[in-house]
Amino acid sequence: MSDLFGISISALQALQTAIATTGNNIANANTPGYSRESVNFATATPQSNGLATVGAGVQVAGISRAFSQAATNQLNASQSSLGQLNALQTYTNQIDNIVGTTGGGLSTSLQNYYNAWSNVANAPTSTASRQALLGAAQSVAASFQNTSSQLQSTNSTINSGILADVQQINSIGTSISKLNQQIIVGTAQAGGQPPNDLIDQRDQLLSSLSKLVGVTTSTDSSGALNVFVGNGQPLVLQGTVTNLTTVQNPFNATQLEISTASNGKNIISGSITTGDLGGLLAARTQAVDPALNQVGQIALALAQSANTQQGMGIDLNGTLGANLFTVAGPVVTPASTNSDSTTASATISNVGQLTTNDYLLSYSGGAYHLSNASTGAAVAFTGAGTSASPISADGLAITLSGTPASGDQFLIQPTASAASSFNVALTNPSQLAAAGAIQTSAANANQGGA
Repeated sequence: MSDLFGISISALQALQTAIATTGNNIANANTPGYSRESVNFATATPQSNGLATVGAGVQVAGISRAFSQAATNQLNASQSSLGQLNALQTYTNQIDNIVGTTGGGLSTSLQNYYNAWSNVANAPTSTASRQALLGAAQSVAASFQNTSSQLQSTNSTINSGILADVQQINSIGTSISKLNQQIIVGTAQAGGQPPNDLIDQRDQLLSSLSKLVGVTTSTDSSGALNVFVGNGQPLVLQGTVTNLTTVQNPFNATQLEISTASNGKNIISGSITTGDLGGLLAARTQAVDPALNQVGQIALALAQSANTQQGMGIDLNGTLGANLFTVAGPVVTPASTNSDSTTASATISNVGQLTTNDYLLSYSGGAYHLSNASTGAAVAFTGAGTSASPISADGLAITLSGTPASGDQFLIQPTASAASSFNVALTNPSQLAAAGAIQTSAANANQGGA
């Protein structure tokens, strides 16, 4: 009603809403995730008295949140990056402690081993020096095995973290989907005014989610927040949740991967690069696996050099030296999805050319393709994969048998198991070859029987 009393009443009602909103702001000043609200005023619809259009006072057009979508997106992205870096740092520090240079570690055992060889060289017939060398060799083997065991244990801890993160991500996704439904209903019931408190709760959940995994979002016309992870895989679409699952790595059953399907056919681990979950996956691929390979490379190089040297010398029994160490060669694992009609094996052709990389050998388009398992970069090779012409690359010789099917894949790990399999082959100090091998032959003109 466009009279003084009607206009006054509209003003009082609008101010009453403003006072209530201010009181709500004060009451929630310390509430986590609460966004300060403000009342938006607008002129009431004017009325005509037949002679002129007369103002009808003021009305509440809506209640807004003090909120910046751009700032929130940036904050969530920063939290995701921080979560990834914190997780990665935690595990790289652990690995530094495992393979570090402090007393009792692998480096100390190796130094003691080389010192023991020096003592034997100075006193080659000394039983005590030989026994000390054999003991030092056994200590090196134990250190390799212990280092490998600790790194594998770190892998298990990462698996536990992955399981916990996935469970929490799914729980938060479910909560967001429920809030979406409540917000849609609440907005409709309030004539288009969204329920700000529920939106605050949803944004708080999204903030928690961003610490676990990198997310992108979009808000549709209904007010529902759609949440995506990785390279756009949907986690929440309005009131529907697509739960993440963990599945075994197709090449390594001891490692967990992230999938959006329980059958493991849609593995998205490679696209999850931020958040705590991204940090756990990065710790495995950038720290744990490379450390295993690097320690294994050291084990292989040590075994080859020691065994070669042994074979060039004479032991106390007057015979050529036998191998001092035993160590496993490359591990070739077929993908669980392979056709089973093809087998593959690999040997080391040149230890000096070995890298710390793992390789993926795949068959498609009627040909084999070799790539770096971590980066996907193509690796040049020669040979056809037969016993007469093995595939040769980076110090490896790879042989295949059977009829391959398109899509068959093999993971080749040249050094990953070397440390865990490193052992001392000799049991008696007299078997250490500390004397040079001197070969003699009788001249053709000799007449005697000596």
